Amino acid sequence: MKSKLILTAVAASMLAFTACNKKVDDKNMADIKQFDTDWTALGTTATNWSNDLTAEKQKTTDHLTKQTAMMATMGDKIKDEQTKAKMNELDRNDHEAVTAMETMTNQWNDFNTQWTANTTAWTDWKAKVDKGEVSNDDATKAMTDWHAKYNDAKTKIDTWQTAYNTVKDNCEKNMAECDHMSASMTTADASTSTTTTGTTTTNTNGNGTTGTSTTKTKTTKTTKTTTK
Repeated sequence: MKSKLILTAVAASMLAFTACNKKVDDKNMADIKQFDTDWTALGTTATNWSNDLTAEKQKTTDHLTKQTAMMATMGDKIKDEQTKAKMNELDRNDHEAVTAMETMTNQWNDFNTQWTANTTAWTDWKAKVDKGEVSNDDATKAMTDWHAKYNDAKTKIDTWQTAYNTVKDNCEKNMAECDHMSASMTTADASTSTTTTGTTTTNTNGNGTTGTSTTKTKTTKTTKTTTK
């Protein structure tokens, strides 16, 4: 009887030990696998967005530099007040777009620091799961936390993407309109051309000597263009 009790106790202990060390079940493993795919895809989306943001910000900054130089050179020569007001509006829009994208860049830098840290933590944790070092209960709790982190990151990225799409669209239209106006405008500088013509006259003096003289005449033609 005593032996049976001992064997029963040992069996119970073994079952308890096995339950505590049971590997992650198929359901959780499927969730982990899908999460790994989704996390990687979201990281790719975020990186692509960041690269596009950087390129657009640089493009707008370069355009703004060129636009500012043009306004400094031609601003006083623009006589039409509506045209001048429109150019100033386009210039202001470019400045606001750059500021908005700089804010997004700062937000991205902060986000990316945390994202990189989380990605490292996820990779390390998943490696433990693959080695059977994580119990099923712990995996369930951990995945709840990881899904929360994913949803938070996705919400931020989606929000930034929507805001950026609006800024980029307006920025591209703004730059195109500015370039069109710059190309259509001409300065009030005069385009002057001078033509020289000569007239030769034959004269005979009292001694019967014949000579010639040439009179040169300059004709200046000035064509002015009016700044629109």
